[in-house]
Amino acid sequence: MSSRTCAWSAALAVAATLLLCAWLPYRLTDGDSCLYAAMAHDMAHGGGAWLAPQWSFGAGRACFHENPPGAFWLAGLFGALGGNDVAAALLANALALWLLVAATWRLGGAVAAGVLLLHLPVLHYTLRFGLEVPFAACFTGALAAARSGGRGAFLWTGLAAGGALLTRGVFALALAPLLLADAALSEQRRRRLRRAAAALAVAALLALLFDLGHAAATGHGFWSAYLHKQVLPSLEEGGTPHPNRGSTALYYGGRLLVYGLPWLPLALVLLWRQWRQRRRGVQAGPLPRDLALAALWMALLTAGAMVARREGSRYLFAVWPASAWIAALALRPWWERRPARLRQRLAGAVLALVPILVLGKFLVTPRDAWWRSADALRAARPQLASGPIYGPFARHDDRRKQFLRYHAAQWAFPAPAAPPAGAWVLRAPGEPVPPDADVVTTDLFRLVRAP
Repeated sequence: MSSRTCAWSAALAVAATLLLCAWLPYRLTDGDSCLYAAMAHDMAHGGGAWLAPQWSFGAGRACFHENPPGAFWLAGLFGALGGNDVAAALLANALALWLLVAATWRLGGAVAAGVLLLHLPVLHYTLRFGLEVPFAACFTGALAAARSGGRGAFLWTGLAAGGALLTRGVFALALAPLLLADAALSEQRRRRLRRAAAALAVAALLALLFDLGHAAATGHGFWSAYLHKQVLPSLEEGGTPHPNRGSTALYYGGRLLVYGLPWLPLALVLLWRQWRQRRRGVQAGPLPRDLALAALWMALLTAGAMVARREGSRYLFAVWPASAWIAALALRPWWERRPARLRQRLAGAVLALVPILVLGKFLVTPRDAWWRSADALRAARPQLASGPIYGPFARHDDRRKQFLRYHAAQWAFPAPAAPPAGAWVLRAPGEPVPPDADVVTTDLFRLVRAP
């Protein structure tokens, strides 16, 4: 495949992905996607929420300090340009996914990009809107830019590293030792170390400018609040039933093995065989330094997830580009023995995988109770009324409240004659409720459980 043909194929695949995300009648129903899409909506339509978005927390509004808002900016831009909330969120995620594929391709070739897309967690997040894909794209992009060379490489590396920092906070700190290790292992050690230091300085400058903007909007800096409200509590108590960090390590170690199937075990077996051949002199040359760098990448991010006692497979998402890179290194001898025409066709198939996965995820996603609630809210009449909220609802679940905020700009749909027993019913703030009713109050509405 010539470079021109490859460019056209990539352009067509990107266009097909974006058209699918804009056209598919999808509904965001998981709590995180709704939460982040709601804040992106506020950025597009709420004025000064770009640097300090707010969310429904408890019974009121609060500044969002769980993560920096970098992942929401592109969706907010699409919303400001006229896109509806679902399409804006999915388009932003799709572009981030393509950047991740491009960065992985730059590091490990078409094999690495294809293996990345065939990891189960990557399929799971193709039609979500969260931090995982944008962070992995920035993290992988920083390393790919650092290896690209050229005078402007440090700037692109710094911008990508800054994007990772403004998307996932402390997890982006793993980039510093990774970039420095990559530079130290290179032949042009001094030049690469200076470039890495300059890139990290650019990332730190972006973080400082964001903090100053946040302070101007709210009266307090973001990083201090993020440290005291999110990072330190996670280290001290976490959000998981695990009694100790050993159990957390077992949890993430198990996820690493299971979600890496079949690629990571296959790569380890092939690399072991290649190492034995090198020892016997059958195959000359040492194992590539890329392997050590990819292994360090996985170790740093996995260790970071283990330190905080929190459950969530999404914390490991950014290790899968490294897993794909390791698989590509292991498969390189096999790949190089294939005919050139076959390699070109397989590379084209990798480009087609992204729109195929997006369409496939839409077709297999179950239309659950929250999906039906989203449809009911979106079909609502433009005046406040009452109606049932389907599905489970916990009074402490602020993300479910955000689901309601997100899916209905006007909180309205026809009131049922008799709501189902046990259903949560949406009430206007001033609407009376029965005495001793089970009520969950938010800043925009109240939920009352039907007797």
